[in-house]
Amino acid sequence: MALSQELLDEILDNLDNNNDAGRKALQNCALAGRCLLPRSRTRLFSHIVFDSSHTPARLHALPVKNIAPYVQKAAFLWTAAGEDLTSAAIPAVLQSLTNLKDLAFQGHRITSAAVPSFSVISLALV
Repeated sequence: MALSQELLDEILDNLDNNNDAGRKALQNCALAGRCLLPRSRTRLFSHIVFDSSHTPARLHALPVKNIAPYVQKAAFLWTAAGEDLTSAAIPAVLQSLTNLKDLAFQGHRITSAAVPSFSVISLALV
């Protein structure tokens, strides 16, 4: 007897992706079968954080096209030691996040050239 998709989605929604065990369980579910993949990705990638370890070269290498539809919140946390956010990688990543609802930047090395213009979302600088 197979479980309904609604029941599977409910089970995945009850996994806590804010701790290592919950994230690992969601990762395993994503690999377990096609019926679990979309909801697992939604839970895993709805909120992503980029920090100063994400150099422009690393940003270009991210599989953004695979996770972009699931991202609703993104944060860029840059420190004084991090690279400037003027790389062409930043606008490319932001423009691919078509379902983005919340965007936050934190750090004092952000330049306005790094932020593409958006007509749909509001940009909150913290």
